[in-house]
Amino acid sequence: IRITTAERLDKLAYNFYGDAALWWVIATANALGKGTLVIPSNTRVRIPSAAKINELLTNTNLTR
Repeated sequence: IRITTAERLDKLAYNFYGDAALWWVIATANALGKGTLVIPSNTRVRIPSAAKINELLTNTNLTR
């Protein structure tokens, strides 16, 4: 999706997944969220499908 006005990662997560705590899924998929939850306007953001969350969890845990 394209963010036309500044948006917060937690709000996007709530809108797409029903859980604001999953903001990090969108952040990880887009290399965002380092120090802020705000996404600047005119940013293209990939929203992973809910099915991809388990895959992201596994990959994130393997890199820690």
